[in-house]
Formats: sequence, structure tokens, C-alpha cells
Amino acid sequence: MLNPNTLLQERVQRETNISFAERPFGVNLIGHAFNVFGIGEDCRAIADALRAAAIPFCVIDHPARNGSATTDRRLEDLTLPAGEEGPYAFNLVCMSAPSHARWYCEHGLKQQVSRYTIASWPWELEKWPTKWEPILQLADEAWPYSSIIKEALRPFAKSDVGERTLRLTRMPPPAEIENHDHYTDPRARTDARQRFGLPTGKVLFVFGFDLNSTIGRKNPMAVLEAFRRAFPPSDSLGEKVGLVIKTLTPSSPNKAWDELKGFTRQDQRLHVIEASLERAELLALYGCCDGFVSLHRSEGLGRGHAEALQLGLDVIVTDYSSTTDFCIGPLAHPVRCRLIPVQEGEYFDHEGQVWADADVDHAAERLREVALYRLEQAEPDQGHAASYRQRFSSAAVGRHYRERLEQLWAKRQSLAAALKANQFACS
Repeated sequence: MLNPNTLLQERVQRETNISFAERPFGVNLIGHAFNVFGIGEDCRAIADALRAAAIPFCVIDHPARNGSATTDRRLEDLTLPAGEEGPYAFNLVCMSAPSHARWYCEHGLKQQVSRYTIASWPWELEKWPTKWEPILQLADEAWPYSSIIKEALRPFAKSDVGERTLRLTRMPPPAEIENHDHYTDPRARTDARQRFGLPTGKVLFVFGFDLNSTIGRKNPMAVLEAFRRAFPPSDSLGEKVGLVIKTLTPSSPNKAWDELKGFTRQDQRLHVIEASLERAELLALYGCCDGFVSLHRSEGLGRGHAEALQLGLDVIVTDYSSTTDFCIGPLAHPVRCRLIPVQEGEYFDHEGQVWADADVDHAAERLREVALYRLEQAEPDQGHAASYRQRFSSAAVGRHYRERLEQLWAKRQSLAAALKANQFACS
């Protein structure tokens, strides 16, 4: 009987005789190119960074199939027809690990063979899920956005995973806001408040989350409780503030969200926006507010936090996970927390995992401090946002991408030999 691996090897040999070293320098960007949700936006932001660094690239779309809209078509002209292979030497996968596995199962080895595959997998807890360990064989290197993802993957960089060793290179996340003045100009802020039906002349805090994610991780009730403690209705300051809650309509009935909405109906200072917004409108919403609140239990990236800082908002945030990498400086207001076990049903692969429980009283203090400061300012000082804009700019991130890719390209002959030896490790 023929060995299945022998048959597979013969098939792959027929399909491609081009080695990694013979392929053109550039990136095949694989991800949810058109889907309007967080990881889809990550894919488009990575494309912006590649473009800023003048790195040749093409796009391979893998629809998310999570019910999200597919209306952001910025990458359409760069997207290959279905089934066509990307020609470049490097694959850069921007998807969750399970979505990466699904893409591999549907499309097979062809895009993987004789290419160096880099994965940018999101994750939000301190330990990599046991069930996801086999997926690590699909990548030669990981580019974790944040310290928490890097530490979760570190055990697999120190030892072989099957027949392969996973390289780790920490990469900053791209999250540039073009034409930020369009969202922070005083007139634009006023127009946006009117458009969203929000009060003018008040200090507004905003909290955004996706109900199709896990509500326990985002911890919205803690935000409401902190707001209530910071600004009791009987207090004179309480009349000068508001809280905006932005979310998507859940794809299925959600008891926790129904309870939260019931809570908001008891307080006219709470404004719920339950809608899918294009990115420009979401940034306009953030830009017309004064503070961004997130008492999350854990984050893997924190795109909303990064965008809020670039728009000049004060960010009140749990002092834990990915946001500790960049929520520093004059606009960041970390909130004390303690680590607690993740309970069954709260998140995937919960056993042995911990995350943060924010100190609601400390969060209330932070909210009150920001409100008092903002009431003293005619308009926010946009000078504070400059360093954050530089950190997340496509040009800055693209330079990191090019530097790492050129390091790898300089040793392409030895990498080509290693890839050839390992190309059947995930079969």
C-alpha cells in the first residue's frame, strides 16, 4: 500500500516546482478582506501598513461567515479571484486560529507550499487554548500584536511543535486614522452629536463593544455601575455628563443585553446606539465624545482604545492585557484590578485561565477626575494625541514589517531548504 504522505508529496511536486527563494519578494495577505468587524479591520489596516512601506502584496479573501456585513471594499482591486494563488514568497494570515484552520481545510496546501507563512492570530487570555495547538503547525512565524498574545505563544516558540519551531516576532498593531482633524474639529464634533442625537454642552463618555463577542469579557455592567457611582443623579456634576453605549444588534436573543438595556432606560443620561456603523461614522461617534471607558476583563489588541487615544479622548481602562502596552501617557487612566478565574461559559477554553476584575470604585474616581478636567477645557488639547498617532501610523508599523521581512529574505536560501523539509508537517 502506498504511503499517503508519498502520494501527497508527489501531488505537491506536480503542482509547484518553484522554491521559496525563487518567488518574488512580497506578501500574500490572507484574511477577511471585506467583513466589517474587528479582525476584518485588522486585515485592512495591515494592507495600509504594507502599502506605506512599499511592500508588494496581493489579497486573498476568506469570508468570515459570522453574519457581519461585507461592505468595506477598499481592498477589492488587490484581491485575487477565488482559487487563484498568491505569487509572493510570504503569506501573512490575519484571522483567528480556527478561521486559519478552516481556510487551510477548504483550500489545502497549495498556498502554503514553498512560502514562508506568518500568522497574526488574535487571542485574549494568558494561555493558548489546548485545542488550538495543532493549528500552530500552519505557521512558520507568528506576529503577535500584544504582550499577552506573545506570552501565550511563548511556550511553543521554545520547543518544537510537531516537526516545526514557531518563531515569534512582536509586531505593533496598525490603527491609523486618516484625516483625524475631520473627527476632532469643534464643528465636526458638534455636527456628530446632533447626528447621533447626543446632548451638546455635556461631557460624554463612550463605551463600545460587539454583542456577538462574549459580553463577559467586555464587562459592560461594570461600566454602568462605575458611571452611576461617579455621577449620582443627586450630584450637581451628574447633570453635566452622559454615557454613550455603542454596540451591534446581537445575532440571537441575548438575555444579558436585554437586562443592560432595561438598566439604561432608567437613566436619561445613558444613550444606546445599537447599529452597524461604517468606520468613518464610528470614528465620528468616538470623536464627538470626551472619554472612552473600557473595564474589560481582557483584550488581545484594543483597537477602539487606540483609536480613542488618537482622537484625543481620555481613556479610562482596566490595567491589564494588551492595553497596558500603549495606554500610557497623558490621556491614559489605568484602573486597578485583580485577577480572577474565568468561569465556565464565560469564554472559550476557560479551564485554568484568569482575567481581570476592574475596581469599580477606582474607575468611578477616574471618571470623575476626567469629567472635572474636561469641563474646565473649552476644547480638548489635541497636542496630547500626537504621540499616539505616530505609534499607530501605517508608516511606523510598515517600517517594522519591512525590516523583519528583509531579515528573512536575506537568508532565503537556508529558509527555502527548511521549508522544503517541513512542507508536509501539517499533513
